[in-house]
Amino acid sequence: MEKFGFMFIGRSGCGKGTQAKLLINYLEEKYGKGTVLDAYAGKNIRKLSVGNTYTSKLSLKLINEGNRHPDFLANWGWAVDVIEKMGPNMHLILDGSPRSILEAELIDEAMAFYEMDKVFPILIDLSREISKERMLSRKRDDDKEDQIEARLDYYDHDVVPTIEYFKSKSENKIVEINGNQPVEKVHQDILKAVFNATN
Repeated sequence: MEKFGFMFIGRSGCGKGTQAKLLINYLEEKYGKGTVLDAYAGKNIRKLSVGNTYTSKLSLKLINEGNRHPDFLANWGWAVDVIEKMGPNMHLILDGSPRSILEAELIDEAMAFYEMDKVFPILIDLSREISKERMLSRKRDDDKEDQIEARLDYYDHDVVPTIEYFKSKSENKIVEINGNQPVEKVHQDILKAVFNATN
């Protein structure tokens, strides 16, 4: 079986999580249940931040400020799931990672280590303005205006150079998708770009 690795990259509110779920459904329909590992660093970091350790308190402070976690924690967030749950005939989806060049390099290493046949960093491209509108409208606890601005700033500072890394240095070339479209159209564009298929 050909094994695929995916990364979903994009500004907050672009629909990374939604598109990851749709892709999981597509892959499981095609290859069977249990053939996809979805590793989401944000889930593990949010769990960490509600704990009682010193690390938990520092993590929660970063979340409340809207700042990016340091690379060692961001990498732990997805790596802990991959190390514990990855199987020999599974596709791998990383939702919301990478967010830095160092993290991108480590993900490239992990994809090679797990012998992924094809790896697709998928950029769901959305403007800063529309991203901000979407975050304000979803009314999440960590979507206050100053937190949103901080997240948008670190995207420009850290994630944009990561996208350039995939364009110019990595063997795994970026797939750019217009995120300012209906959810199903974004999904179809991803399938077309990756599999040259439509549902």
